[in-house]
Amino acid sequence: MMGLGALAAYVTMRQGQIKGKKAFQKIFYFLTSSGIPTGLTFRIYHYGPYSSALDYEMDNIHMQGAITMEQEQNGRFQAWTIQPGPQAQDIIAEDQIVKEYKSKIDDLLSILPDDPKTLELWSTTHFVIVSKKRYGKNADPESVIKTVQEIKGDKFSLDEIRNAYDELMDHQLI
Repeated sequence: MMGLGALAAYVTMRQGQIKGKKAFQKIFYFLTSSGIPTGLTFRIYHYGPYSSALDYEMDNIHMQGAITMEQEQNGRFQAWTIQPGPQAQDIIAEDQIVKEYKSKIDDLLSILPDDPKTLELWSTTHFVIVSKKRYGKNADPESVIKTVQEIKGDKFSLDEIRNAYDELMDHQLI
């Protein structure tokens, strides 16, 4: 996982903070799918694309000082805020991947939504499109919307899913 700590440090410095581990996962899903060498693989899970390796590595990245993870109780739920760690600048300065992919990362982060729920929908929709294309299946809007709705149930309306599909196409993320 070379460069994962530096990528995490850079992403959090660029974003200021990331609202939750799920949003962190989705950002790294998009980094990986856009060709940035994260070394991660993703599968679909409850909240969209998920990498167990990234989940495991987050503690190591935190201990390295690349990021900080603050946890607070929010009603029945635990909410995490991920921010740059005390060693973030030094870790980034020594990393070749961040230097090489900086503009691509910046472009991607400027497109992605800040809202974790919208990020979940975008990443799930993207995952469905990429998976359908990979296996030679129909990835037209109606087919994708139907599959996303099967995965997400009633969490998102048809219009929200259609809008996510359109946004991904408009931003050429597919």
